[in-house]
Amino acid sequence: MIPGGEKLKGQGVHVSGLEVARSFFDEWGLTFLRAEFPQVSERAACFLYGGSQSLGNDDLLSRDHGWGPQFTIVLLERDYDLLGPKLRESINKAAPKEWNGHVWRSAPEPNIPVMSMNQWFRENIERVHPPETLESWIKDVREHNLYMLRHATIFHDPLGEFTARRKQFWYYPQNAWLHRLTTEVWDAWHFGQYNFLDRLAKRDDPIAVAICIGRFVTASMKLCMLLQEDYTPYWKWLAAEFRKLDGVEEMDSWLSELSVSNDKVRQVELVDTVCKDLYRRLLERDLVSPKPTGHPHPLKCADTELRERRDKAS
Repeated sequence: MIPGGEKLKGQGVHVSGLEVARSFFDEWGLTFLRAEFPQVSERAACFLYGGSQSLGNDDLLSRDHGWGPQFTIVLLERDYDLLGPKLRESINKAAPKEWNGHVWRSAPEPNIPVMSMNQWFRENIERVHPPETLESWIKDVREHNLYMLRHATIFHDPLGEFTARRKQFWYYPQNAWLHRLTTEVWDAWHFGQYNFLDRLAKRDDPIAVAICIGRFVTASMKLCMLLQEDYTPYWKWLAAEFRKLDGVEEMDSWLSELSVSNDKVRQVELVDTVCKDLYRRLLERDLVSPKPTGHPHPLKCADTELRERRDKAS
């Protein structure tokens, strides 16, 4: 059974792109590899990376591109040098143009990428191995790509080489994590307590209010994800992935209401409630003082404390 649907060949229901891709690999891809390229079939990693379907967030509107029967093959360097181009040509020539009623959305013809390990990481994560400095962690890799890597579905990795390389990128080192926390705490404070509560709630500028609330909601969700020691995804899937966290049901309800409310009094209540809850979450991780001092806004005090922790960890 598929969440939101019936069977893989069901009519008039949404079919998960991940399930389409998994069945395509399990029933056709792996069979082809073992029959035609047995010398690398048990040395290759095959997985689904990228797009809403790899996170389970796709719907009927997601099928315009990059959706459907697909997977990526990554080979060890020596295997790629020997067979990579031949495997790419052969598998794409042999692949069916339709699978269980679903056609290729990423290209007019089947397009199964075949890459070496280093090539794949260089093109998708922008690095072959994790950064070694704080500056490089922050500037040289895109966090949403790290999120997609961590949450990619691996169909096949007998040697565990791709899994091991992914593990190297699993999460930020302590100083980089603290740096990211300070960024989102500052945004939550800046757009919440500082600008919305103290300024925009008292002015009549609906566009400025919309921008401010959007930035505040974004920072709040990202901060919650970082506090659970995960990366944050591309903005389009941020809300969907945020809702998968444990313990965010109330936060989600507050942020959802804040996003649609036009009642200034209620907006003020919601922003204040969210700010207090964010501070509580920081306190539960023993990252801030139970009695913030030095500034009337607790989140500004949290920003100062986190920066001091970050500097000590660097």
